[in-house]
Amino acid sequence: MKNLFFVLSFFGGWQIAAQIPLGTLSKFQATYTINAVPELKVKEIPSSLFLNDTLSPDKDTTKNTTVVHSPKKASIYSLVLPGAGQVYNHKYWKVPIIYGLLGGTGYGFYTFNKDLNATNSYFRSLYSQGKAPTPLEIDDRNTLRNRRDLAGISFVLVYVLQVVDATVDAHFYKFDINQKLSVGMNPDKGQLFQLTYQISGR
Repeated sequence: MKNLFFVLSFFGGWQIAAQIPLGTLSKFQATYTINAVPELKVKEIPSSLFLNDTLSPDKDTTKNTTVVHSPKKASIYSLVLPGAGQVYNHKYWKVPIIYGLLGGTGYGFYTFNKDLNATNSYFRSLYSQGKAPTPLEIDDRNTLRNRRDLAGISFVLVYVLQVVDATVDAHFYKFDINQKLSVGMNPDKGQLFQLTYQISGR
């Protein structure tokens, strides 16, 4: 009797041996073995594959949010709208003073100019009639002109000074000027008096 021997190998791990008599399949014997599972080696993943911006706890992601106080902005604001530069510098108490001075000088200019125009019209009517104003009337007319011109110059000066004030305040915005001034009556030799003040940063 001849025996038929099969050896099958499956994925390198299964081995089956079968002994089957020829002419009959009443007897069947199979054996199998399982090879040991090979050891798995896990390689360390390089840290360079990760995003340093998201995984680095030591990186400071805070942004500098310091607001820069610009003297240029203060000047432009005051030029466009009187008192706006003082509001930008947080010197709100100066705004009523500025508008009070502008309003007073503007009203004076308007009033004196109106009276001057009326006086000039009166003089023209006298000249048309062949008459001349009295010296007192001429002096009054000249006084009105001087007052009108002074009011107009004062209005322009107040407007310009409020721009300068806003610009200077913006430059010294980060400084606290100490109002405690000390005057020395016994100065050094060759000095008439001595004035000292303190400026400290905020």
